[in-house]
Amino acid sequence: MSKYSYLEFSISQKYYQGTSSPIFEERKHNNFYSEVAVHHQNNNKHHYEYWIDVYKGEILIKNMPFKYALEMVIDMISASMTYQKKNFVRGYVLDYFNERKDKYLMHPGTKDFITYTLNLYKESDFKYLKKKPLKAKYDEFISFYPPIIFYTLTKKED
Repeated sequence: MSKYSYLEFSISQKYYQGTSSPIFEERKHNNFYSEVAVHHQNNNKHHYEYWIDVYKGEILIKNMPFKYALEMVIDMISASMTYQKKNFVRGYVLDYFNERKDKYLMHPGTKDFITYTLNLYKESDFKYLKKKPLKAKYDEFISFYPPIIFYTLTKKED
């Protein structure tokens, strides 16, 4: 697990607050850049950023395989439980994701599957989060899109 690597652990320890990810605090002190985030996302396939590549001026966004999309859902639930503590409610995870997902460079099939799965979790806890039916829904969502989405980069003018 990369979070226990020297790089991630030492920097996270420095910025630890207990109420949110130390990455947010690190970004505040480093012009929004986070060495921990880059290392963590590039070493953990359950982060959507792992599935992004840049090639000849285009951003390539690959669909996240089922295993890692499901791991991302569990990671989001776990992080929400950790930071929300006694205030945690199942709907928080879905609300958090919905508030941010339009800004995520995430494959739309992956995004649809995660939204569906978090909604199912909100409505029924883990009762209906079973591998076989979730895999069928995942296959349905990704069938609507090509496996890789291309975006052309444009330089932001000052």
